[in-house]
Amino acid sequence: MSELNHRKASGTAFVTGPWGERFEGATLSCCHCQFTWVLQKGSGKVRGFCTSCMRPHCGGSNCWECVPIEQRLENIEAGRPELTPAPVKVFVPGGAPRPFC
Repeated sequence: MSELNHRKASGTAFVTGPWGERFEGATLSCCHCQFTWVLQKGSGKVRGFCTSCMRPHCGGSNCWECVPIEQRLENIEAGRPELTPAPVKVFVPGGAPRPFC
């Protein structure tokens, strides 16, 4: 493997070219859309890190706001816009949970 730090890698990609050349590289997955990319030092790609999920994201236009893939799927199933964030719930002692809006 290359000199990159692979401790946080999501997986490894193995690619064989048409003339038998082989490539091996560590991959990461976006915490918001599940896009997977190969780590390339100095590629110039703008990626991000979500401090809510504590995981990297791909840097796509829809991934800068924290809406994890599970929430996106729930939104689609419920007929809401895909990028609607999860509601924040506040628990009141001795009472029922109430949405915080």
